[in-house]
Amino acid sequence: MEKELKLEKRNVWEVWDEKTKKMAMDFSDGYKKYLDIGKTEREAVRYGEQLANRYGFKSIKEIKALKAGDKVYDINRDKSLFLARIGKNGFDNGFKMLMSHVDSPHLDFKVSPLYEDENIAFLKTH
Repeated sequence: MEKELKLEKRNVWEVWDEKTKKMAMDFSDGYKKYLDIGKTEREAVRYGEQLANRYGFKSIKEIKALKAGDKVYDINRDKSLFLARIGKNGFDNGFKMLMSHVDSPHLDFKVSPLYEDENIAFLKTH
């Protein structure tokens, strides 16, 4: 009975087939490339703009009037990127929005970050 009820934790590398493992590694390789390129919010936004242009998005500042099917983007203070695809029904029927944040992991040091305690050097971060 214990064998049937006990939760057996297994690593995905033991469970996944080779095709699934390859898909995971391909995704992680692309994500590592993105993290390399976008070390800060500004670098990530610049890279996002390059990808947007590659996939047919235009700066909203270049567009005189929007029509169904248009793909536009705007950049706010070089730290955030807004992408939109204009739908057929206008805003009278509402709209769908997907939001995310920029992944740019980094150490953010305080003004005087270095201190010593118990003969060990520490760094204060935000």
